[in-house]
Amino acid sequence: TSINSLSVKDSLKPTVYGMGIKGEGQPAQINGKMQRPYVIWKDIIRRCYDEKSLALYPTYRECTVCDRWLNYQNFYEDIKHLHGYSEWVLNDPQHKMQIDKDIIKPGNKIYCPEYCKFVTATENSLDANSRPKTRRKQIH
Repeated sequence: TSINSLSVKDSLKPTVYGMGIKGEGQPAQINGKMQRPYVIWKDIIRRCYDEKSLALYPTYRECTVCDRWLNYQNFYEDIKHLHGYSEWVLNDPQHKMQIDKDIIKPGNKIYCPEYCKFVTATENSLDANSRPKTRRKQIH
């Protein structure tokens, strides 16, 4: 076998929206099913770094993900210690849990272990609606 015919993937290459690193260890999929922690992590990376998403939701334009959480393996380990994680794991449809970055520290723009927690969708909506609105860009 020639080295040229081998397909080698670099697990430390930022392949998720040009910023996120999957790393090695916890897989993104098991039996073809995307894992819930990976879905959250990928969505956070998308919100902060995907231009299409930022065009639709400009309030995320100044948001970032801490260096530690740019690696999925770190995110996967850290979320187990976030407030509300045990409720999120239950995946109760009556009490849908979401990760939030700015309830602990209002105005926070960084997704990181210090300021993120799991909250109910209702709590997240109430908090978001209590903040001043930033209008979407109007295209004429």
